[in-house]
Amino acid sequence: AGLLLAAWGDLTKSIVKSQLGPDTLVTQGPFRLFRHPNYTGEQICWTANLGCAFVGAAMLEGGLRTAAGALAASFVGWAGIFFVLAKATASLEKKQAKRYEQFMSWRKGSWGGWGLAPSGDAQ
Repeated sequence: AGLLLAAWGDLTKSIVKSQLGPDTLVTQGPFRLFRHPNYTGEQICWTANLGCAFVGAAMLEGGLRTAAGALAASFVGWAGIFFVLAKATASLEKKQAKRYEQFMSWRKGSWGGWGLAPSGDAQ
């Protein structure tokens, strides 16, 4: 589901920007609900992968203890990519708010995903 959301977002953005120009704020397709469907989709995908790692490890002989090191590394990797994507989301929110006058009205009706609030801003 995460990969499909990300791909749908990327495809929609490419089509809209090719038709309306590269300086267009894309609010169609998945962007009606998600302001950053590609980042949100990737976060969903990486979270599902981490969940699968834990389920798979639980099915091993010896359970989670057998794969504790690999699971810890998987969790650190997930936290790292999640942080990078959340930071990118916050940065893009700040840029779009400055660049597009319709951003604030679009923001009210869509979800920004899991982002980190830019300093001094509430998300």
